[in-house]
Amino acid sequence: MLIGTHEADHLAGDERDNWLAGLAGIDSYDAGTGDDILLVENPESHIKGGEGIDSVVFTSPQSNVLNLAQSDIEIAFGHRGNDILIGGGRSSVYINAGAGDDIVIGGAANDVLVGDLGSDLVDGGAGNDLIYGGEGQDQLLGGTGDDILLGQQGDDRLNGSTGNDVLEGGAGDDTLEGNEGVDMAAFTGNLEEYRLQKLNDASWR
Repeated sequence: MLIGTHEADHLAGDERDNWLAGLAGIDSYDAGTGDDILLVENPESHIKGGEGIDSVVFTSPQSNVLNLAQSDIEIAFGHRGNDILIGGGRSSVYINAGAGDDIVIGGAANDVLVGDLGSDLVDGGAGNDLIYGGEGQDQLLGGTGDDILLGQQGDDRLNGSTGNDVLEGGAGDDTLEGNEGVDMAAFTGNLEEYRLQKLNDASWR
């Protein structure tokens, strides 16, 4: 593991699978060609992935902003701040926003997006995405493609958008909106635990 200082450091990987750990300074990361893990404390740090499957793990409770496509990153984990994590590009990404009220946006590929803790906005974008709300009152948007939306805990709002989507609210009082396409609502547990209300032709609560 390469560990920086509290100053502004340049942390560079090589052809191996590296761990690059920054501290409080505004650091510059260059992952190299292996499958690397970048531990980022300062949200103003400059992040550059490379060949291989590279991951960013934010270690500070500050609010972080990361465009994975621009930074050439495939996996990202947020922290306790209100993060904005954007997939973008045509490569599949995995994003777990962590705690905080986060915004997560997928890209053109088939992504896995997790809101986790907090009340999050998760938008799959294009592609056939798997979207988890986690805890909190989340808003999940499928975008284009055939998506799976899982609200999990909290009073969530799930909107399939276009495509043939699967929507499962989970625990809480959820609103499911299929919209365009042939959509399916999935329920677990006993029938008496549910009260369905038809809002319009494309929406049930």
